Amino acid sequence: MIILPVVKISPVDPAVPSRLIFLISGAFGKTAFMLFISLLALIGWNMSFRFKNFVTAYFGFKENESLFNFGLLWLITTLYISIGDTIAIFTETTSVQVTRFGYNTVLLLLLVWLILTLVSLIKKAKSMSKNTIVNIVETPEQRVSKAQNTVKGLFGDKA
Repeated sequence: MIILPVVKISPVDPAVPSRLIFLISGAFGKTAFMLFISLLALIGWNMSFRFKNFVTAYFGFKENESLFNFGLLWLITTLYISIGDTIAIFTETTSVQVTRFGYNTVLLLLLVWLILTLVSLIKKAKSMSKNTIVNIVETPEQRVSKAQNTVKGLFGDKA
């Protein structure tokens, strides 16, 4: 996301040079800020035990880590798609030629990553076992025999 340019704008006038716009530029300001915060949270969740313990302590997500990954990836992908919609408005309303190779490449990688995380989330949800409560009812005779079997002397003889 950071390395590839999001869009290349080529004006119709050949005398004017083309411009490459990266995600870090001021053109995407607030969207890029939210995108990077989400990306840092995702990297922190998967790379740092301290960050994971912090998030688990204050926000939960202890039982299903894939859910947290999926939620952040969903947010990042949604923000990135909104950038593409903004670029599409330029092409429809102005006479500017736009090339979106970098954008399309990163969006494809995000969508593949989102699908793989969704598959992992579904597998984890299917394999999660439910807690079962088992009630053990003992008769008075079983309690007495159990007590006699467990009380033993130092060398194995009954006390």
